[in-house]
Amino acid sequence: MVFERKQKRRNLDGVDALDRISQLPEHIIHHILFLMPHKDAARTTVLSKSWKQVWNSLPRYDFKFCDGTYYDNSPAHFEKKIEKFVRSVDEDLLPLHEHRTTIQIVQQFRLRMTLCHHKYASCIDNWIELANWNHSELTLKGCKVLGNDFGDDMIKSIYLRKLTLERVDVDYLTITKILHCCPSLEDFTQSNCCVKAKRVHINYAPKLKKAKLYGVKKIKIEAPNLEELYCRGDPGRLDSDSFACNNVKKLKISMFETSKLFEDLNSKFPLLETLDLQFYDSKLKISSDRLESLSLLSPNKQLPMLQVDCANLHSFEYDCSAIPSSFSTTSCFLFKIENTLRLDGHLDTFRFITLRQYLQNFMENQTLTLWFVPNCTVSPKIY
Repeated sequence: MVFERKQKRRNLDGVDALDRISQLPEHIIHHILFLMPHKDAARTTVLSKSWKQVWNSLPRYDFKFCDGTYYDNSPAHFEKKIEKFVRSVDEDLLPLHEHRTTIQIVQQFRLRMTLCHHKYASCIDNWIELANWNHSELTLKGCKVLGNDFGDDMIKSIYLRKLTLERVDVDYLTITKILHCCPSLEDFTQSNCCVKAKRVHINYAPKLKKAKLYGVKKIKIEAPNLEELYCRGDPGRLDSDSFACNNVKKLKISMFETSKLFEDLNSKFPLLETLDLQFYDSKLKISSDRLESLSLLSPNKQLPMLQVDCANLHSFEYDCSAIPSSFSTTSCFLFKIENTLRLDGHLDTFRFITLRQYLQNFMENQTLTLWFVPNCTVSPKIY
């Protein structure tokens, strides 16, 4: 019976109908693997020995280029060294030029060079395009990005999964255009770019899962699949219209005026599990049904009033220059509490009474860690 069933599965050519893909030419299978997510493509190695051989036969390339040049008060000599470096990069990337019709797996592409003349900008564009033949990672530091190359009618997609812009001269409209051209982007970082980029508007990022924004003043994010968000202001202000990303599970915000943004996290961040917040307000109310971990940091010496309405809260960290004048929590799952009090001077009678009233909010079965440290500048943690 088993033999007869196998016969029925075979077509007229004698090829197993359930495994026609294995009979395709190798370069076509390479192309199929290229179109698949990298992890899924790697899993094909367990299907059979032939699939493992196909995976091992994929061309893989690692590229790391550093010009190693320095300005020696001779512009002509300096440019000559840059020209030599550019030629060497072109030679090393020659396999990508010759085999663009077949799959190329670019595991890593790193480039560091001094751009001494605009004529080399087109070379860099070509290198990035070649490296971008496969989903890849791109980091730009200390350069200038023009918006002319990213028109509204641009159809070509840039297959990047991770993009980092650090100290880049770029305006926020150009960043918006770049993100529109990167539909596969999963991780985006913008760090300390120029004044023109202090405003960030992410309104098309269908696969974006993680975003880090440092040194910005105004934010508007519309990302339906975003799970992790880190924002550090310059400083700036956030309000309820700043976010449209209901799938965020981890949120860190520092050096922003937050107004009443966190009074109802259920509406803006219904799935939020971890909140790390630097606040300046004298009154702070946080309400969430899903929040499990809460970390509060404040440089304000005024006694804050804290109200934490989070029934599912498990962990609470508080780092401040002042003991809360009032504190309340509704969680019965809160077992880990860590407090760091940065006091200038000794613990006087008033502070001692305030501290005792604050500690009375916690129960005997909860683990409480209390640190007293000399008052100093409170800085947010960098991720």
